[in-house]
Amino acid sequence: MLTPKNITELPEWIELVSKYSHDWALAAEELMGVKLTHQQKLIVEAIQQKGSAVSVTTPTGIGHKSALAIICILYTILMPESKTVMVAPDFERNGMVTLSLMNMYWEKANTKAPLLGEYFQIDQNGLNHRYQKSWGCEIKPYRLNYEEDVAGYYAEHLLIIVMDAALVSYRLFGMLRASLMSDDSRILLMSAPPEEEHGHFYDSHHGRAKTEENPCGIYTAIKLNAEESPLLTQDYLDGIAEMYGGKIGDDYRRMVLGEFPGIREAVLESDMPKTMRFSMPDGSEWTMPLQVIARHHAQHHAKKHGVTTLEWLKSHTIPLFTADHNAIVEWAKTIPWGNVAEYAHMLKPPKDRQEISWLTAEKIIE
Repeated sequence: MLTPKNITELPEWIELVSKYSHDWALAAEELMGVKLTHQQKLIVEAIQQKGSAVSVTTPTGIGHKSALAIICILYTILMPESKTVMVAPDFERNGMVTLSLMNMYWEKANTKAPLLGEYFQIDQNGLNHRYQKSWGCEIKPYRLNYEEDVAGYYAEHLLIIVMDAALVSYRLFGMLRASLMSDDSRILLMSAPPEEEHGHFYDSHHGRAKTEENPCGIYTAIKLNAEESPLLTQDYLDGIAEMYGGKIGDDYRRMVLGEFPGIREAVLESDMPKTMRFSMPDGSEWTMPLQVIARHHAQHHAKKHGVTTLEWLKSHTIPLFTADHNAIVEWAKTIPWGNVAEYAHMLKPPKDRQEISWLTAEKIIE
């Protein structure tokens, strides 16, 4: 007998949805044999809410790829005619690993509920409905300046997942968020906190985060700490700490504790000047955020005194730079241009470029 092509009409599927659509942790345990850790459960329970927008810091060793694989499977099989799109900047390290985990969990789910295998199948791109090609999950690689490759999706039930979200451009996020048009459009961002404190992922934990002070924020922001992960041993954490230069190191705070550097907020909340203007010998004029100079000063002294960069910034750098503006100038003189050039913004070009611009400019007499 041929398999009916509309799974949504079958009593077995309706029962599956009734039991699990509001309890994905239970579905993970009963269908795939996975008892979620308390950290994985935070992610899963946040994104299972209709129309949710969730942003999670994912330090090493919390099992977030396993959680993602489970989320992709459950959203696909429990939401009718749904579309899940996972964007992976590092496709080999993230996308392929997540797909491999999906394969493993999918086999277990098929054993528990054979009906699923009759209607869905996994291929090299993800998990898809056998008869309705628009229904399913696909994993897409991301390349800078090729954002259109992962734009233009729409479904009544749409889930967009962005791995390594700190590496993704504002342009792509603009396109992805433009797809979130239905009542059940969801977005899940996952990334280690970036060293540079800007970008959409950074904003999702700050100005765009939903808090008591900002009830109109967009994202439910979740910060996870690998030291609290039941999946890691103390010996492993000690090895990671050594690799990152100790537990007070900036990289350890980001990659293990899941903490943002905090430099930007500390500077903005202080009375310290925020920008510096300067002129070059060639006649060009520039401006630079003073948090760049402050961070360099704090990092230099924090290493010497065995404290975190943020601690030194708050206790020494900000008070010094607030009280003595000349100290900022003197410290800036010690920093190689190559270390700060990417943060500088040109206000006025060099004199020779101005001369060329004057000679070649189109001139209109009014």
